[in-house]
Amino acid sequence: MTIVKLQTAARVTGAKIVCESSGRFSTYQVEAPAGMVWIDGFVHALRVEWRIGEPGYRKEAITDALDRMAVGLTACPYGDQCDYCHPEPVA
Repeated sequence: MTIVKLQTAARVTGAKIVCESSGRFSTYQVEAPAGMVWIDGFVHALRVEWRIGEPGYRKEAITDALDRMAVGLTACPYGDQCDYCHPEPVA
């Protein structure tokens, strides 16, 4: 299981992948499109993380994210009140 498969699935849904890797961990966020949340968990981003050099965990993490993504997206239930969808402008 590779990150390319995750990137392909993200493109299909309009999501984007953000790499936040650091040290011995590969860490990615699969961010739902603006105004949307992943139905599985009602979250804006799915965290995909594994320790480098442990491929079994990579496969498990990516498979979990793909399964959650397959459930689909829905409109953010918080509408205009959502800080994630509508962050305050930086001064």
